[in-house]
Amino acid sequence: MEINDRKNAPDTSHSITKDDRVARTRTSDTIEPTMPQVTSKNLRIRFFDYNSPDLDKFGIVLALTFALLVILLLVDLSVDAIDPRLSSVGVAVATASVLAYSLRASGVSRRYSVFIGLLLLIGLGATIFTALINILVPQVSDHIHPQNLQPLWVIVAAVTPVATIYRFLQHTQVTTRTLAAAISAYLQIAIAFTFTFLLIDDYTGGSFFAQTQPSTDYMYFSIVTISTVGYGDLTAAHSVGHAFSALEALIGQIYLVIIVAMLVSIYTTTRKPIATHAKTPKS
Repeated sequence: MEINDRKNAPDTSHSITKDDRVARTRTSDTIEPTMPQVTSKNLRIRFFDYNSPDLDKFGIVLALTFALLVILLLVDLSVDAIDPRLSSVGVAVATASVLAYSLRASGVSRRYSVFIGLLLLIGLGATIFTALINILVPQVSDHIHPQNLQPLWVIVAAVTPVATIYRFLQHTQVTTRTLAAAISAYLQIAIAFTFTFLLIDDYTGGSFFAQTQPSTDYMYFSIVTISTVGYGDLTAAHSVGHAFSALEALIGQIYLVIIVAMLVSIYTTTRKPIATHAKTPKS
């Protein structure tokens, strides 16, 4: 009888094994998706610090960025200017202040803020030093000029709009600060390309345009390019200038299309729905 009971008893080994496999699969499914989130959080903590007292003050950033844009449109930094030494120092101070505050408003962590601040201090100090050398020792004015420090300004100016864009895309609601940040980043891209064009002009022997132009024309050319207005009064003379001009135009158009779409998406997903059912009056 005992032998027959063993034969007739159901074999549960396969069912237990199957349940174990399902349990393991569910456990692995619940563990694996959390790993990228932890990595993203660590990167966010590493590069950004959202405890800054100036965080999201993009109204001030927009005002400062617009003021810097006007300065670059009006103040000539070229050698043929009335006093390029003083104008270079003034523009360097204004540029360093605007870029540094923009990065603080974007929430860049203290570690990287210190590094970028050192770059700005080096650029600013070198600009003041070369201006003093040109004043005290005019014989070397042809060999030392503040415009030779363009690479530092290009690096910091290129990082600034990226940090601004990353920050306002973290907003869960579209506010006036979000719109101010979006406009600021657009203008900061134009400023970054202005310094890039000046850098190309320095390394190509002053031949970015067909004729020698004041530095104010580079800011004007950058605005015309990023907005794709294309007046045609100024054009790049060589292939490097053509490439960066086309790149700025593409970035400007892609920025408008993608960023506007993202802002509309954030707005539509967070706005309150309009009530469709009217309340019935009490009898």
